[in-house]
Amino acid sequence: MKTDQADTASFGKALSVQGAVLKALLLREMTSRYGRDNIGMLWLIGEPLILAAAITTIHLLKGGGHTQGSIQPGMFTLIGYTCFIIFRGLFNRAGSIVDASMPLLYHRVITIFDVAIVRTVIEVTGCFSAYLVLMSIFVMIGLGSFPYRPLYVMAGFGLMAWLSTGAAMVVAYITFDRPTLERMLHVFSYFMMPISGAFFMVEWLPSEYQRIVVWNPLTVIFEITRYGQFETASPDFIDFGYVLAVCAFLTYTGLILLRKLRNKVHLA
Repeated sequence: MKTDQADTASFGKALSVQGAVLKALLLREMTSRYGRDNIGMLWLIGEPLILAAAITTIHLLKGGGHTQGSIQPGMFTLIGYTCFIIFRGLFNRAGSIVDASMPLLYHRVITIFDVAIVRTVIEVTGCFSAYLVLMSIFVMIGLGSFPYRPLYVMAGFGLMAWLSTGAAMVVAYITFDRPTLERMLHVFSYFMMPISGAFFMVEWLPSEYQRIVVWNPLTVIFEITRYGQFETASPDFIDFGYVLAVCAFLTYTGLILLRKLRNKVHLA
């Protein structure tokens, strides 16, 4: 009985320490990224808000050619782009995850995984908040509506965060001490945008292409998110099992590679 109580107390203390570490890393990351001048940490929401508003406005001015049926063009572009920004932000910054946190990694309580989690929290908070703000504005001016299946929208954003975090951990290992590969991340993420499914629906494609694009987990995640947003969106290409399997595989692989990477950092 005493052993169980001691184990519980030890676990509670470890959890408290981990929470303090993540909080400190969160404040450090936000301060180093956004600073304290001008609007400071409000750029957490302001940056994705401006980007999403600009891209959505451009698509609206072009006539919303990317949409069909009763799906609102503005909301279609908005939910696709704000969700994609999560992937792009985490993927593009994955190469700097070690270099930016090198002095902290000599503390045993701080791991590369902690830094990855903090970056995910920042990206998801900013992008999802931007989506909520712009969606509310669109609803007020009659260009959009609230999500028809909000749990699917939340699931889509959550799966995008999980997938992006796993991919970022793998990329962090691959690009460590390889500056050329790190510079290629931005190029690769731009190539990923048109094929990710952010601006098209699978049902619009010919059947022979549908069987190909659904192998891209990003595309399936966008199908989940849009099914949550729009009443008339199709659930035919939603496969939670496949996406969860890919996310779990990337996370497991990423954790193994981060452990190897931590050893390299100490040897450096």
